[in-house]
Amino acid sequence: MAADVAEGRDKLNCSTWNRLSTKERVDAMHRSWKDVKEGDMPLWFYLPAHPDARPTPSDMALLRAWSLSAGPDARDR
Repeated sequence: MAADVAEGRDKLNCSTWNRLSTKERVDAMHRSWKDVKEGDMPLWFYLPAHPDARPTPSDMALLRAWSLSAGPDARDR
């Protein structure tokens, strides 16, 4: 699990958010929504031990709104 945490922090570390360029922030926001929307996050093997980690519909709506606040995702066009 430590390796999964380290890999996640390599992809998105909120502690270093202010060091990212605007483009990197926008990409991270869109990627976060895409990963949750497509069921890639949380990781499938994490959920049996942590069922509360499954996002609720309101969690999904909030994450989607946050992602869209960065502007449209060019990959969705």
